[in-house]
Amino acid sequence: MPSIEELGNILIFDNTKAIPTLINTIKTGASYGFSIAFSPNGKELAVGCSNGKLKTYDISTGQPISDINAHLNFVNSVAYSLDGTKIVSGGADDKIKTWDLTGKLLNTYTGHISDVNFVKFTPDSKSIISASSDKKIKIWDANSSTLIQTISGHRNAVNQIDISPDGTKIVSASSDSTCKIWEFATGKMISSFGISDSGKINAVSWSPIGDKICTGNAISDMSLWNVSGLLKTADTHAEFTFEISPNPLSRLSHIDLPNGLIPKYYRIIDVVGNEQQFTTDLALKSAICALKPGNYILQITCQDQKSALKRFTKI
Repeated sequence: MPSIEELGNILIFDNTKAIPTLINTIKTGASYGFSIAFSPNGKELAVGCSNGKLKTYDISTGQPISDINAHLNFVNSVAYSLDGTKIVSGGADDKIKTWDLTGKLLNTYTGHISDVNFVKFTPDSKSIISASSDKKIKIWDANSSTLIQTISGHRNAVNQIDISPDGTKIVSASSDSTCKIWEFATGKMISSFGISDSGKINAVSWSPIGDKICTGNAISDMSLWNVSGLLKTADTHAEFTFEISPNPLSRLSHIDLPNGLIPKYYRIIDVVGNEQQFTTDLALKSAICALKPGNYILQITCQDQKSALKRFTKI
């Protein structure tokens, strides 16, 4: 399991032990990373960085495998194909690119006209789904640069998508305060849901068996839904809900506190409202590394009693 230091170092922990043990530190050389992905076999790590680089590492040794000038700006999202043969990256330069495991560029996908916020392979590794600030979702042929379909319907940026475990549906999270479910084959909208005063929805994830959807929004709520509607909402009392699954806190790079605020304590909260509290940054990092995959949010309360959680940089 990875944890991240502010200078872009990736800390690899053995999470099979009672107390997670640091087994490796990978120095990316970037100021911070924006995205991270494990290879399907768990042996390699892909990191998308703030300087436009895509880097891959051998997890056991910490040695770099490839160092790629991938995008002109932030690499917002990286993902491996489930067959383990390709990596896809999406950047703030509006482009999507695929790479082989040596770092060779395979294809460049153009068509979005604003930041590519999220990319993901379908379960069969044959297609790539992308979400963009241009309000569009696009489906691409993973073996070429061919655009298969453009899905429209959101009124603001699409921040994240997920595909159902059976590969038949896409769920999207948007800054227009809604999530929408789409047929993968046709792009037809099946349903739209959200809470009117929820602010932008930053994160969305299907449950492993595909019967529920979890969302995280910009006003501190994490919500669990099924086909009948809202099941429950946990008010985390934080100012920002970010990526929620699996174990998003393991991707935490650094916390940006406004006006020099000093943390008093940290809380980790799960989707049903259970929480743990920590008073030091070191204890927080240890707790993050020990978390099992699940749905969590982090709140920081500062010494002046103000809650402050303005921005998360992910890696």
